[in-house]
Amino acid sequence: MCVRVCVCVSQECLSWLLPCLSLNPSERPSAAGLLAHPYFVSTLQRMESEEEAMQMAQEEEGMSEGGAGAHRAEDVASSTGSPLKGEQSK
Repeated sequence: MCVRVCVCVSQECLSWLLPCLSLNPSERPSAAGLLAHPYFVSTLQRMESEEEAMQMAQEEEGMSEGGAGAHRAEDVASSTGSPLKGEQSK
């Protein structure tokens, strides 16, 4: 079978994709075979690690913007007994 392929596709990806394009259905891999292919497994692992990294970055960002050690102005004012700007003292 002759197939034109973009040069940006890796050999590992092609080894996963090309069997799917076989004209003879009996030569095509099963779904289980495709899911177990090294290309699919490595891509899934990379996506999972990227997702974990994004979640960690979001958690760290949340902590630096208002997490541990950070206080809202209302909380600080109420604990010190001082009124907030714009509030009248009683």
